Amino acid sequence: RSVQLIIIGAVVHVLANDGRLRQISALVHAWIVLMTASIAAGLAYVAPTTGPQEGRFTWLFVHSVSAGSMLALSVPMLLGLWLSAGRRGNPMPLPWPRWAYGALLLVHIVFLLATRTRGSIGGAFVAIALVAWVWSGQRAKPQLVLGSLVVGGASLLAFGGPVLAFLARGESAEQIGTFNRRTEIWSLAWEEFLAHPLHGLGFTSAKGVFFDETGLGGAHNAVINVMIDAGLVGLAWWIALLVAVGVAIAHIGRAAQRGTLVSGAAGSARADHVILLGMFTASLVNSITTEGLGAGVNVSAIWLYLMVAWICVLRIDGAGAPPETSVRDDVRMTSSAGDVSG
Repeated sequence: RSVQLIIIGAVVHVLANDGRLRQISALVHAWIVLMTASIAAGLAYVAPTTGPQEGRFTWLFVHSVSAGSMLALSVPMLLGLWLSAGRRGNPMPLPWPRWAYGALLLVHIVFLLATRTRGSIGGAFVAIALVAWVWSGQRAKPQLVLGSLVVGGASLLAFGGPVLAFLARGESAEQIGTFNRRTEIWSLAWEEFLAHPLHGLGFTSAKGVFFDETGLGGAHNAVINVMIDAGLVGLAWWIALLVAVGVAIAHIGRAAQRGTLVSGAAGSARADHVILLGMFTASLVNSITTEGLGAGVNVSAIWLYLMVAWICVLRIDGAGAPPETSVRDDVRMTSSAGDVSG
């Protein structure tokens, strides 16, 4: 796993330094194609499932939690692309028509719900709400809040019972109260962390350290997973990375508003901002009940590294002339023209 992480880091470093927005766009669309093909594979072949996996959608032999985590990343991608495709004058044209992004968004949401992975579903819907809020203008925000309250209230009254039963997955109140035994794992994890607080037990140790006592692999929480694997040293670096990504995404949003970032892999820098914000939010929420971001070499962690590369490429390849510079250039050109005519 450590060798895999080094290789992944090297590839991401090359992409961050030498990549272009068109390559990021191709990567995002390839991911959407892969997830759509995976959904088709899941419909064509149902792998044998047992216990808590019964009745939950997945494909081939992928765990439904992993499937949910992957779809929770594609949903904000598709939402941002759909929003961007509806705008005229995008600096970078999108390869697919708007209806295609909208149709795929609905398909991915439906099958994300079918995974019945509560962390991924919660993360995706928080991301959708945040993307909609950030994308909407000041005038549209009151209507967005009012519409959401009306639709949400009506849906709760009409479908609240079936939805709760669907998400409960037949589990008892005790199972739900312990996050399906996750609190037991977290208690054991704290004891292991206190025994090895500085450097932890070693990379990927959390996969097996709780198995004998709980029958479950992994810490089922990103922070705790890092604490067990890498201790305080690794936790400090990991938190610093998350904070840096969050701050960089916020800076991209402000730069897109000012016009210093124009082009983007999703058609515009503004669209890139909401997609990155949605993916980051979905991953953070999902990481409460899955190791996701803290596992080092799984899909969620790799997309975190790719978000770093995306941000680096966007800052270099998406830059536009600042409005102030443009005004000064116009004044200078006008003055020069006056001098020549004089």
